[in-house]
Amino acid sequence: MSPYPSSSTGTGSFIVLSIHVSPIEQGPPLHINSLHWQEWQASAVHPDLISRNVRSLSGTTPYDYLCYSDQLERRNDGRLTDSLLRRYTHVEEGGWWCAGLDPLNRWNLMLWGCFKPDRPRLDFERHKPIKYEHPAKLATRAFFLDVPESIWWQVAHRYE
Repeated sequence: MSPYPSSSTGTGSFIVLSIHVSPIEQGPPLHINSLHWQEWQASAVHPDLISRNVRSLSGTTPYDYLCYSDQLERRNDGRLTDSLLRRYTHVEEGGWWCAGLDPLNRWNLMLWGCFKPDRPRLDFERHKPIKYEHPAKLATRAFFLDVPESIWWQVAHRYE
């Protein structure tokens, strides 16, 4: 007799084990810097969800995530205009990007997502920082995070 709870499905049985990994025990993966990792963990997000859906960006890389729309103004050589580059200069200092899976593209990684810059730019009309940036000139999309099967299973059977 197993010490673990089991449930009969009619065709066999299965065992559900819940393994909790303390945020202190698990450090950030290589694609997420420690400050961004800590920010997400402070919001009580499971480490596996963070690892699968968040990445730290810096330098010119955030431009690839935010400025890919065909509707953005470009120079004759295809480069983004100077005014657009100046508007987004703050993203070069880094931040985190969150994106999930795209149900409109066979559940592949979604291009659209959300970037939270470490040093947000100021909205001069509202006199407030713009905390979150999304790809320019593109319609807002819903988030469908990449959820590991173990977490999906826990959520699906939470109230049985």
